[in-house]
Amino acid sequence: MDSCPATDGPAGVLAWRRLVAVGSLVAGYLIAVWPPWLIGRPGGPHLIFALWLAFFLLALLSGGQLMRLREQRAEHWLAAAKTKRVGRQ
Repeated sequence: MDSCPATDGPAGVLAWRRLVAVGSLVAGYLIAVWPPWLIGRPGGPHLIFALWLAFFLLALLSGGQLMRLREQRAEHWLAAAKTKRVGRQ
């Protein structure tokens, strides 16, 4: 099995994990909201529940992305600080 250069290494693994996380959120939403209509049963979740669930899952995804961004920036600043210290010595 060939590996794609864009997905090699730690960055590729993290990108794959983010993709899987988004896919699981979408699948969870569809499984929670869609099955009654899919099999032809009347009823199912109310519109308010469907909208609330979508908002909650988007907030969950956004929170995770903000945490990832914060960690990336901290690593960048730490590397920059180490470079400055090494340059002064």
